[in-house]
Amino acid sequence: MSLTFNEFQRELTKRGIDGPIAYMFTLVYERLAESINNQEETAGAILMLTEQMQSFVNLREMDIRDVDAIKKKVGIIGKTPGVDVHSVANEPEK
Repeated sequence: MSLTFNEFQRELTKRGIDGPIAYMFTLVYERLAESINNQEETAGAILMLTEQMQSFVNLREMDIRDVDAIKKKVGIIGKTPGVDVHSVANEPEK
């Protein structure tokens, strides 16, 4: 908030606001300050959540790259998924 509690009280006094009206304004001021603090805490929690989600996304992208590198090394990439059949010559000695 732009005014501290004491500055707010001085503004009420300077404007000649006292009694029950000053009390109600003070209650509103305190509730507003509490709401602002809660909103800042919520924004901080949301920021932490988004940072964690970004970390998970980065980890997933790294995993995909690693798996693709392994597939490429093994020779899986570029082949049609399914059964791979090779012909083998019959060796009568065995």
